[in-house]
Amino acid sequence: MTMKTRDFVKLIKTNDFKKVSQTGFQAKFVKDDKTAIFPMYARELPKGIEYSVRKQAGL
Repeated sequence: MTMKTRDFVKLIKTNDFKKVSQTGFQAKFVKDDKTAIFPMYARELPKGIEYSVRKQAGL
């Protein structure tokens, strides 16, 4: 099941990640030593991107 970008941002923020920067459509969230970068242009994140960002964030 794909997740909407808006819902994924909420998930990231509830896990204490802070939005550090955004260049174009790429948003960067940081927590301690973990960094998650993902596209903000998609309404729904494709499975591969969602899996990759979850892995980067340790979720």
